[in-house]
Amino acid sequence: LSIAGFQRFIKDFPGTSLTPNAQYWLGESYYNLKEYGRAIQTFDYLVAEYPGNEKMPAALYKLGLATAETGDLAKSRKNLKRVLEEFPSSDESKLAKHKLAELR
Repeated sequence: LSIAGFQRFIKDFPGTSLTPNAQYWLGESYYNLKEYGRAIQTFDYLVAEYPGNEKMPAALYKLGLATAETGDLAKSRKNLKRVLEEFPSSDESKLAKHKLAELR
């Protein structure tokens, strides 16, 4: 799906179990287009609105990457550390640990 497709799904089906996934992939789409500001907004919304969702570790990790791309290294480190602390056994935890080492 395109950005417009994800946006339409989120608008048309705001309360479904798939809405957080659509929100995540919308953020991924923005990130891949290097639209980091929009990616950050999208991932921030996902983290705030769907805290227990399975996409949380990936969203926090991508939030860390996107904020690093904008130069906000403090926020990047904060989000990457959250992945390590809250989701230590996730695949994203290993990636976050590596990225944190790069940022030092």
